[in-house]
Amino acid sequence: IEDGLNAWFQLFLDICVPLFQMVYYIVHGIFTVFKWFCQGFGWLLSKMGVCCKWMWRIIKKVCRCTGVIYQKLKGCLVAVIGGTLDFYYSILVNVTTWSLGKGYLGEFILLIFAILWMFWPLAIPLLLKNYYLFIPTGIASGLLTIKGYKLIQTASAQSEH
Repeated sequence: IEDGLNAWFQLFLDICVPLFQMVYYIVHGIFTVFKWFCQGFGWLLSKMGVCCKWMWRIIKKVCRCTGVIYQKLKGCLVAVIGGTLDFYYSILVNVTTWSLGKGYLGEFILLIFAILWMFWPLAIPLLLKNYYLFIPTGIASGLLTIKGYKLIQTASAQSEH
């Protein structure tokens, strides 16, 4: 009987000791990783706090300088874009006043020029073969059509007087 109990005890030790060792290593590994994670996360939060404090100081100083620069740059861009659009609109007005004095031939030339002037953005997706660009170029063509219609009406009203 003693040999049988020793055999069972030996079998119990052969199974349970490695099992308990494996559980110990798993639990110890999990807690070690958790400890490293907490230490790293704490270090990261402390560095982020220092970085945020310094970035806030830099942003406040830079914003004081860039506020003036932004206003001047915005004024320049508005002037350049506004001047470019005024030049672009004046082309249609000048062609309209010129063509209205030429009779039917002038009206035919105005029709072709107005179509080209208003719908040229639609050529971009066709040339690039990026058909998803039809949405913004369609909007741009719609806006140019509305503006062109108004410009042609005002130019023709001015040329009649």
